[in-house]
Amino acid sequence: MMICETGRIIAMEGEWVWIETQQMSACHSCAAKAGCGQHLLSNVFPSKRQHLKLSTRTFADTVQLYDNVELAIPEQSIVKGAFLLYGLPLLMLLLGTVAASSFFPANDAMAGLGAFIGFSAAVLIVRGHAYWHRDDPQYHPMIKRILPNVAVVQHLSC
Repeated sequence: MMICETGRIIAMEGEWVWIETQQMSACHSCAAKAGCGQHLLSNVFPSKRQHLKLSTRTFADTVQLYDNVELAIPEQSIVKGAFLLYGLPLLMLLLGTVAASSFFPANDAMAGLGAFIGFSAAVLIVRGHAYWHRDDPQYHPMIKRILPNVAVVQHLSC
């Protein structure tokens, strides 16, 4: 399964294109708009625009400046990334705390140091993974198709 988003090509540099996407709030599909603080904040702060530099090699058709395109990324990449970014540091923090507490049962400072060491190790693992997979196409969005320039729906289902 793929997660899709739309964007617009704003610049072209040889094989590379710059695509502008707009981060949308989930409030448009929620029924609790009136009683939600998130809805109020999304009205106060405007949507953020993101710029991505993507290769056109993965897309056979020719793209042109100001084309609306559909971007896609595998869902499993998002799940793996979420675990690495959130789950692994938490797990390593807990393992470091438990390991230090088992070696030094009556010392809370050592348990805190073990938690710090476990969390730091997880940060290094995440940074290493990001470095080793920086050119892996599985972790980069790709242009899936060119959309008609009439009306573009922001969040598409793939």
